[in-house]
Amino acid sequence: MRGLRAGVLLAVGAVGCPRTPPRVDFEGGVRVEPPAVDVPPADVPRFAVVTSAQVPGEGRTLTVGALTLAAEPAERFISSLALPVVGSVAETWVYRAGINGEALDLLRVVAEAGALRREVIAGTAPSTPGCVSASLRATSPRSVVVTARCGARSESRWVSRGSAPRTRSVVVVEAAPAGVAEVTAEVTAEDRDQDDADELRIAVRPADAAGTAPEARLVYIDRSGALSRDVAEPAASFSAASQSARQTAMRRTTSVRALEAERGIGTLRRALCVEEGAARIVVDGARGVSCGAAGGVRDRSRIRVAAMLGLGELPAAEQIARALAAMPEHASAWTELEADLRGATTTDRGWRARTGPFVGMPLDTSAPGRVGSIAFDLPLRPPAVMVRGLQGGRVDMASLAFVPGAAGSARDLLATIPGVGVVVGVGSRCDGVSLLLCDPAQPCEPVPAGAAATPPGLTRWPVHTHASVDPGGACATNPEAMRVLGPPSTQVMGAQRDRVLVSIEGRLWWVGAARSTAVLMSQRLGPGFSPGGPVSVNGAWAVLPGLNGLWVRGATGWRLRPVEGLEGRTAQLRDLVISDDGAVIAGLLGTQLQVIERRPAR
Repeated sequence: MRGLRAGVLLAVGAVGCPRTPPRVDFEGGVRVEPPAVDVPPADVPRFAVVTSAQVPGEGRTLTVGALTLAAEPAERFISSLALPVVGSVAETWVYRAGINGEALDLLRVVAEAGALRREVIAGTAPSTPGCVSASLRATSPRSVVVTARCGARSESRWVSRGSAPRTRSVVVVEAAPAGVAEVTAEVTAEDRDQDDADELRIAVRPADAAGTAPEARLVYIDRSGALSRDVAEPAASFSAASQSARQTAMRRTTSVRALEAERGIGTLRRALCVEEGAARIVVDGARGVSCGAAGGVRDRSRIRVAAMLGLGELPAAEQIARALAAMPEHASAWTELEADLRGATTTDRGWRARTGPFVGMPLDTSAPGRVGSIAFDLPLRPPAVMVRGLQGGRVDMASLAFVPGAAGSARDLLATIPGVGVVVGVGSRCDGVSLLLCDPAQPCEPVPAGAAATPPGLTRWPVHTHASVDPGGACATNPEAMRVLGPPSTQVMGAQRDRVLVSIEGRLWWVGAARSTAVLMSQRLGPGFSPGGPVSVNGAWAVLPGLNGLWVRGATGWRLRPVEGLEGRTAQLRDLVISDDGAVIAGLLGTQLQVIERRPAR
């Protein structure tokens, strides 16, 4: 009975008490529960944000009501903000710059007794010159946020209102290195938890963001005049963005949008998170924040796997999942991803391998961007496999006997675009994956796997502007850093007219001088391929190695062909070629020839 009476008293007390601020996780403090609800009650109207206007003309005068304020000789007005009246004081804040672009403090202009009074708000000038564009926003009755743009760099200041305005916080977004995507930061100060003290809120987005792009949020809460970061963010917003993108990825019609969101999450983490090693968002002198695992490699890989499954790109889904599971800290992800892949896969059984002679030489280190070193002598029902490159010869399909021939060079294995150039490699840099081409008249050689920069004199054809095979932290210190890519993550499939077909993480891309596009499942590859690549000469078939068989692309999409005799080893196959009817595949396991055909009926 005493327990019931105490419960009733507690309930009555709760109704009569004013709403207390939500508990937060303070950075560097004791960890407590994060706020469960971060919005004002429905009956509390939100403050209507007021934004600044550009000062017209050359900024020599400013009209305030019926009065005119003239700029001093060494200044010009850039933008002005008429603030909501507090008490009986009407005031206008003005962003100004020096005649030569020098940074100047804000002006506070007060109209009183039929005249205008100027006051300089000390400590509000940008820290760098050349900030001649700015916006001001009144985000609450107590706060103004001024954002100055200094080229690709921005500085936002939260300035408190009142009789003695002062800067409460400074948020800087530094310019991105060459080839790295830019971000923007929207800074707001408002009292969302209704404790009569404004919080600082920062929403970071990709600079080219559409309406559905992801965002990462930071929240700093005022406690006794000092700001403490709510460490539930940005992990919560990264987790929400990742979950939303993965759900979008599962629908074929929105899979591409999910891939854009995944790239946006990566852009945000690179700009904001100390774990990425290149944070360039600075809040009150602190560079970056700890984001934890949310939105990291695991989350983004799961989005990409789901998107590839939604698009029917099964080899890409498998390659991304395998790359993730190869990291010891993410090995547990394989069970879930492999089950998703298995559920989406159509299996074509009844194939076997015949083991032939040792015919090749290891080439993936010396020329990883090459096409194959073997080819069928006829595209349909071939009687022999031709060996070319460093070791030439011919293997009879019936007897699998090898007849040596003339030796060549690794240059013989490069994809050639007539009249354009020779594909000497594929490189991943900060600005994405690119084909490296050489003028066919030049004596250039394949770019070896150990190259760390693009050799001079080569032409770069971008595959896409966001690197799918991340070169890692080298981007932070050297935007020109490059990693040469080759099998299994990247493979030159062959050339056709004025473009090249490339597999990147198992997905096919058409790459040309003007543009590159991902190959859709509804698109046929078309005829005109030279023998020696993993695409048939007539373009009807393509083949890639898989973990549990060979991925074969025909008229109905990708199917998996398990191969009797190569169980557990098909992922190691290289230099695959396929006949025009899709009935015969040849490849190298190490340097030993394997011929894959239908198993005879028993």
